[in-house]
Amino acid sequence: MGEAPGAHETPTASPWEPTTPKRPPKRLRPETPKKAIEPPVIPQNPLRPGQLDQNTPPESPPHGSPQSQLDLELQSHIAAAVASRTAQIKTTGDEVMELVSMVNQKIAKWEERSLQGAASLGKDIRTLVLNFSSNLATGHPAKAENHQPPPSKHNGYAEAAGALPGGPKAPPKAPKSPYKSPLPEKPPRIFLRLPTDHPARRASPHATMDILRKHLDKACSTAVKEIQQVPSGLAIWPRDGLGFHLLMERKEALESSIQGAKAEVEQNWAIFALPNAPQEYTSYDRTQVPITEHMALEEFKLQTGLSPLKFYRSSKNPLSGTLIMAVPENQAQIVPKWVHLYGKNVQIKRKPFRTRIEQCTQCWDYHNPRTCTRTPRCRICSKKDHTEEAHSSPNEEETSDPCCTNCCGPFPADHSNCPTKPTIQQGAIQQLTRSQLIAVRKAGARQHMLQDQTATSEPSRNLGSSPTREQPQTC
Repeated sequence: MGEAPGAHETPTASPWEPTTPKRPPKRLRPETPKKAIEPPVIPQNPLRPGQLDQNTPPESPPHGSPQSQLDLELQSHIAAAVASRTAQIKTTGDEVMELVSMVNQKIAKWEERSLQGAASLGKDIRTLVLNFSSNLATGHPAKAENHQPPPSKHNGYAEAAGALPGGPKAPPKAPKSPYKSPLPEKPPRIFLRLPTDHPARRASPHATMDILRKHLDKACSTAVKEIQQVPSGLAIWPRDGLGFHLLMERKEALESSIQGAKAEVEQNWAIFALPNAPQEYTSYDRTQVPITEHMALEEFKLQTGLSPLKFYRSSKNPLSGTLIMAVPENQAQIVPKWVHLYGKNVQIKRKPFRTRIEQCTQCWDYHNPRTCTRTPRCRICSKKDHTEEAHSSPNEEETSDPCCTNCCGPFPADHSNCPTKPTIQQGAIQQLTRSQLIAVRKAGARQHMLQDQTATSEPSRNLGSSPTREQPQTC
């Protein structure tokens, strides 16, 4: 069969038709139906004003919101807590006032009996109780208890594994150490100033303790904790604050039991120096009048209005004329920087506190002798089998050579140039390390050995040498 011509030909667009594809027509949005406006509903049986509907049931009262109920409960709890706290404060205040009245009665009795120490202690107790009472109303004496739940713990893998039955158990935690209250403040010492030739200076402090126990009553003697020797005489350490007040009440008994002693309470002093103070001035007749310590003190009192506890000239350099004075620590702030003495402006400088290096007189090491428990040594030869008194005994024909117990050199133990003596750097005591101490002692031992060899070789030389002829003396 034959096909129609042009059956396989591709239809081509006409030259006046566009070649771009046609876009689909846009869809129209559905229109939302508008609400029909309804006429208002008119009730069938309208009521007049003031007329009730008998068929309508009565309305129930509106229930409050949960927040309002919570506020009411909180207000009731707060009111109960305030009432309880007020009652507690009132009860505690009554007890405190009763205690204050009792303390006042005790203070009055002690003042009638002239017990000034006990009365001052009672006044301190009364002040403490009144401060507690005043702070009770403000809530400062005790912190409020914290009833908040403990924070949740985030357990890690190790804790979770240890909680399993077959898992490793963690070691128990060490209990926390209890709170250590601060140590009570030490009471001040009582000084017994003694003359330079007093026998108590040469005797043991325990001998003074025996004398006090014989002349004082039991309560006062047991208040003495320790007696020390100080440059001014003796120092008594009270056992506590009450013991200090008892000893001060028996101040006259202390002075009478130790003949020639003067009892004084320890004070913190501030030391000042007046460098290059004038030592003399010119009078009208052109004579030089020397300025004594008493004259300088009286002039200082007139210029400043202060009364120093100590006022003297320094003995280190008499040519400089430096004056040293001591005032109580609470008056150090009012001491002026300059003072006019005998026509010259003199500067006043405060001397800083310097750390002292102590050497023990028992073992001759550099530490506090009060806490030394070592075996006594000889100061000269450093041996332990005798002391300095037995070293130079006339019964012994030969004595050991000097040997320092610290550096092992051929010197006594208290020589001033010992290389092992600690130094003071920035206000702190610096000691040698162990390696440095060993090196110093080896060098000192070598020096000691060389001195012994030279001492033994000199007699042999004198024995082997020929006698020399005496030379005639020339005028």
